[in-house]
Amino acid sequence: MLRLKPDPLLSPLVLCLLFFLSLPLFSSAMDLDPMLPEVYSEEREIRGWWMSEKLDGIRGYWDGTSMFSRNGTPLFPPDFFTAGLPPFAIEGELWAGRQAFEKTASIVMPEPPHG
Repeated sequence: MLRLKPDPLLSPLVLCLLFFLSLPLFSSAMDLDPMLPEVYSEEREIRGWWMSEKLDGIRGYWDGTSMFSRNGTPLFPPDFFTAGLPPFAIEGELWAGRQAFEKTASIVMPEPPHG
């Protein structure tokens, strides 16, 4: 019997590809609650988890057509920023750099620019 040995790089790539291809199917069918920060406790088991430092930015939720803050306030990022975003829901931190919270806030201000 011939047994094929899987390529060790191919399996993770296929899984990643399948995961990202399935996102539009699931994200349009469910409402996403934004992830909120939690206080670290030394009793909590963290091995195997990925984490990052808290960035001083604005949490953005993209519903596929518009952007909102984590409490639902409409945000108005520039068109060039949203042009490459997918047609399904994603969330993440809008961040312009260290010590630049005000700059970030001024870019996505909670009301549309007046012209």
